[in-house]
Amino acid sequence: METAVFLFAGFMDAGKTTGLLGALQRSYQPGDAKSIIICMEEGEETYPDQLLEAINAEVIYVEEKEEVTLEFWERIAQKEQPEKIFIEFNGMWNLKEFLEKPLPKQWYYSTVFSFVDAMTYALYLKNMRLIIMSPLSVSDVIIFNRCDESFPREDTRRAIKLLNPNAEVFFTRPDGTLESCSDILLESDKDGLLTISEELFCRWFVDTIEHTDRYYGKKVHFTGMVTRDLHASGKRFYLGRYVLICCPEDAQFVGFVAELADCDRSYDSGDGIGNENEVSEIKNGDWIEVEAVIKKGLMQDRQIVVLQITDWKHTPSPEDIYLYCQ
Repeated sequence: METAVFLFAGFMDAGKTTGLLGALQRSYQPGDAKSIIICMEEGEETYPDQLLEAINAEVIYVEEKEEVTLEFWERIAQKEQPEKIFIEFNGMWNLKEFLEKPLPKQWYYSTVFSFVDAMTYALYLKNMRLIIMSPLSVSDVIIFNRCDESFPREDTRRAIKLLNPNAEVFFTRPDGTLESCSDILLESDKDGLLTISEELFCRWFVDTIEHTDRYYGKKVHFTGMVTRDLHASGKRFYLGRYVLICCPEDAQFVGFVAELADCDRSYDSGDGIGNENEVSEIKNGDWIEVEAVIKKGLMQDRQIVVLQITDWKHTPSPEDIYLYCQ
């Protein structure tokens, strides 16, 4: 029997227990097999016995992370034969390492949730940035609770999407109601050119990834660094910036595949396009200022965003090569 594992991470009082109980109650159907809650951190919220009985759930408490081994899970699988496992994870433990630990056969992580208290988020960013951002990088759903009017939703969401592009990010108000948050389309100038400054780069990148159709056919102007790998070599390359989210060791390069517009081959042919002599002038690590048109392309049978460069020139590297996304 397959067993789905749902994990709820976050610091103390961020809303993990409430979120876990809500998910458990919504998923329960009369006649379901027993669900097991693994509580690795006890907060102010508790698991009422009456509720647990009503939804056929049992709580197992864990005090030390060393207790959670494959043998631990296999004992639960053999004794309880659960359909679902709900883990309330200790916010001070390393989530990345925990998710790499083996599970019994036919067990799988269905969804990893992270809960963040918006009222203390800035304080944790200042003093414990790596500890709070690391679990967000591997979560499927991230929920910021208790967001008042002053909380920087757009900047926060953008930083998370740069760190973890596949994550779904939600915000709740102090009264618990859910709200939406989305970027506004950047506007072109009178000549139809969208100039991407350093301040706008992260916003533009995230919005282009999430709302690609908005930008197809638009012309952009920006400065970026060239980098190549096995998927972008020869006549094509990546063009973008290093973005600092947690610390210098975790800086990430974010950008798009780029190609030169003066060409006689289709990008979809698989080996890139552009004048070979001209492309050879653009080396790995170069900084170039470009004007480009945002196009559709293919890479390894996947549709991607392609910057088709219509004009370019070399430019000096900035004093600080990093962009900072808070």
